[in-house]
Amino acid sequence: MNISKFIGTFFFPIFMSSSVYAQTEKSEVPSLDELSGQWRPTWQDEQTPAISNFHGGMQAGKNVLSITNLIQPPLSQGKHFDGGSIMELYINQKPVITESSKWYPYQVLRKAHSDSCLIETNTRMVFEDAGIVWKLKITNLSTFTRRLHLKFANKGHIRSYKDVTWTWSTPRPVDNDFKAELHGKRGFVESDVKSEAYAVYNFSCDSFALSTVDAAPSTEWNLSIEEGKSVNLEIVMSLGQSKQDAIDRANTWSKNFNSVFEEAFTKWQNRYRLAFTPNNNYFSGWLPVLKTNDASLRRIYYSSIVTFLELMRTNFSNGPYKRVFVTASPAYATTLTYYWDAISYSTVWALLDPQEMKLQLELFLSHNLKNGYAVDFLSMKQVGPWYSANEYAVFHMVYTYINITGDIAFLDEKINGITVLQKLEEIAMAWKQLTDGKSLLADYGGPENVSETVHSYIHKVPFLNAANVWMMRSLAQVYNYKNEKGKTKQLESAASVLSKEVSELYVKGKGYWQCRFPDGELVPVPICIDFLTIGRCMPADLTDDMKQEMMDFVEKKLWVGNWMRALALEDESAQATLSTSEGRESLNAPWPGKSLRADHGCTGAYDGWPALTAEAFIRLGKAERGVEMLRNVAPVLDEGPFGQARYVSGEITPVRKVSLGGQDYYEGAGTAFAEVIIRALFGFDPGIEGTMIELKDTPRGFNGDLINVRFRSKSYRIVSGSKGIKTNLQPDAK
Repeated sequence: MNISKFIGTFFFPIFMSSSVYAQTEKSEVPSLDELSGQWRPTWQDEQTPAISNFHGGMQAGKNVLSITNLIQPPLSQGKHFDGGSIMELYINQKPVITESSKWYPYQVLRKAHSDSCLIETNTRMVFEDAGIVWKLKITNLSTFTRRLHLKFANKGHIRSYKDVTWTWSTPRPVDNDFKAELHGKRGFVESDVKSEAYAVYNFSCDSFALSTVDAAPSTEWNLSIEEGKSVNLEIVMSLGQSKQDAIDRANTWSKNFNSVFEEAFTKWQNRYRLAFTPNNNYFSGWLPVLKTNDASLRRIYYSSIVTFLELMRTNFSNGPYKRVFVTASPAYATTLTYYWDAISYSTVWALLDPQEMKLQLELFLSHNLKNGYAVDFLSMKQVGPWYSANEYAVFHMVYTYINITGDIAFLDEKINGITVLQKLEEIAMAWKQLTDGKSLLADYGGPENVSETVHSYIHKVPFLNAANVWMMRSLAQVYNYKNEKGKTKQLESAASVLSKEVSELYVKGKGYWQCRFPDGELVPVPICIDFLTIGRCMPADLTDDMKQEMMDFVEKKLWVGNWMRALALEDESAQATLSTSEGRESLNAPWPGKSLRADHGCTGAYDGWPALTAEAFIRLGKAERGVEMLRNVAPVLDEGPFGQARYVSGEITPVRKVSLGGQDYYEGAGTAFAEVIIRALFGFDPGIEGTMIELKDTPRGFNGDLINVRFRSKSYRIVSGSKGIKTNLQPDAK
């Protein structure tokens, strides 16, 4: 090959992110580049960086070029669990393993050294299309010419699963029924024998050879690099269900590589900015702009929104849905929306895209919520077992939507022959079917229905029964608004009686709660879910002593430095796990081994829990401490965005994103931080009767403005300061 055209005058800086936007942007909204992570040694992190392009997602592999968990529904990359990945780089027969990496919302940067050369790569997804583009730069650091043999090997195959219902575990090929053939002088095509799935690879220099060993195609070159010089290569991959279509798109992208590469940033950035633009032409609503000198909370707010947008998908055609927010990415739940997880972003969703939210709420309300924990938007089917929080989550989403938008008429719309209001009452009173006649407390079954993690957190769990109290009281407010006094009084009375039984589950003097088993036994479980849910659903039912003890429990047993434990170490399942080799060695071990799982166990926390815990502190009277907790979380973003779960590592050592136990890089729970900043720091928690601000006279220990807050067709500025919260109708409101 003619290597001269890649050296010297053709050098391009592949590692400088597109900074023009950052330099010229004058609004309060930070650029995507400002929200990037930091350069991090690979050995420190369990999760490698991942990105999305609104059609799917991908994750960086361990190799400096490789990718894994590539999902573009219905296309799925295989070999995930046995180390196979796409585009592994070998130099002189040795794999080039990433030494450090840096996450951006739209790209992954990686560095490594091999044979006295510095290897740098930049990987992006083609915007809203099924493809990947790479830039590879090799710099000779030695004092003499280096002769290098480069090999690009593919061990991760692509298969179509268009007629399959996807679940938490994404379907992936595990066989080698694939074939490869040369594609011109600069690439090859890999085809699946068992489905219409094709992957086309183009390179910016001529291929010397294409070889296939065990159905793993590889392309090889020999080149020389003079001392101090660099070689730059471009690589394109296109996926498709039509061979010719995949070839055509790959050729077009190769021909227009620089513009395709740049659009992966500029179009992502534009989509992100539209989310904060009033009356934009894309979303049916918009998000408020946070203006504050508090750098930590500013970073947390906008990073949380980016996490939400990373989960947006615009390519599901089995229904009227233009934009769907999947629960996780890119390894698991890649086409699913979990009812329970959506509770973490109800307010954000209602503000950003109320029309799409309403359409999907109609879908959720049409479901039998006992028939699954999520909906697969690829097949439009419910999947999984029943999650006990389904009812609470769907009620919460509908109630939030109505209160923010003022779409009271939605209550009278019919779904499956009954009105939405009747459906809400059915959901709010579903707990009655789970009582045993001995008490009003509902029994929510085993761990697979509740946390999946703590073997004793089962049956009559406090948080779900407290949620029942909240649903009845909220429904009472709806009936009161509709002037149905009889219904209002009936629900308020039932909620009052049930709240007393929930309160009896409190462990006096300890600050945590206990579950009641069918035989009447009370089993204490020191877990954060009770604290944050009861703190939101039943704060008025708690005595001052209970509130103080609960907050003391969190401070002493759960909160650690920049993060928290979901479950205290003193819990019996945690102790059993830590004291047995089976429990320590496997997250898939029988109970109690699963309490090692970081999302709801003793080693860390689900990313939504710290945010909701901080909100509970604000509601329970310690607003300044709640804000401080939120602020303390900011350093975790050095690794990358919010996701599913993080480990607790100690008072000083930063926490880490979790992979073990089926934890994903992105998760809807990460949106809880923006949710809580809007809802708790600015008090924006509307009621059915038209109130907008909660705890208006309570100072948060935080100064800032929330601009362009859309509430019932008008736009407001909300100011949080030393005297509490005030609101101003914005003059340009429409």
